Amino acid sequence: MMKEIIIWNINQRSNWDNKDYIPPLVASSVKDKADVIILTEFYRTSNWIEELGDKLSNYNVFVSSNKTNQILIATKKDMNVKGIHHWQSSYSNNRPDYLEVTIEEGNFDLSIVGTRILVSKIKDYNNPKEVSVEMEKRKNQCDFLVDRIKKLEDKGNLIIGGGDFNTARRNNKNKDWNKEILNKALGDKIQLITPDGYSHQRHKDEYAGCPDHILYSNKIKVVNQPYNWDFVNVDTSIYTDGEFTKKIDNPYPDHAMIKATFKVKG
Repeated sequence: MMKEIIIWNINQRSNWDNKDYIPPLVASSVKDKADVIILTEFYRTSNWIEELGDKLSNYNVFVSSNKTNQILIATKKDMNVKGIHHWQSSYSNNRPDYLEVTIEEGNFDLSIVGTRILVSKIKDYNNPKEVSVEMEKRKNQCDFLVDRIKKLEDKGNLIIGGGDFNTARRNNKNKDWNKEILNKALGDKIQLITPDGYSHQRHKDEYAGCPDHILYSNKIKVVNQPYNWDFVNVDTSIYTDGEFTKKIDNPYPDHAMIKATFKVKG
């Protein structure tokens, strides 16, 4: 039987500007909508259990221990959880946001991975040196992430997951960091998929972003949908132009969801 997964950057941004709440549309958009939920740019607000945790009563909910942005992974309670792994993310130490929950899936250990490549603000995108330094930092985080994934592979684990890799727009060809570099780093045993459409800054047309991807082992069958923006219809006072809204302030999600179904191949 196919299972459903949602991967979503929800734009909590470490409680930037002291907006200490999670909009109700986050819970309503994911509640009982999937077997596995991965939220990046999650933040444990002072009332997060009531705002989101209680809404996920049919799930086991796990949150990384970062002091800033966290990763949340929720798995349906009928899934047997075998292990959890995370680290303290650090831009200076090349460690991206990361949380891994391993469940029992048939005869396999299936590791569900949520991640986000950290970024520093680029002051001048026309300055090649500044851009190169930033993109090299993102690639270094990728290397740290992939090293962990390959250790899981060596143990025989299957992997599914994804997140915000900050690979910029779909046609980004930066020599230091882009989707093709990420794909090559993952190797032949892991597939990387970018859904149709755009997951960030949709209003920028050909410069719109596609930084969110799903990854999975070759032994897993995955059917993915185009990037999903249905949540913008819940609050039109915030999403005044739907998915093309230009300014979406935190804590309202500014990335599309990734929705997919998956199963281990027989």
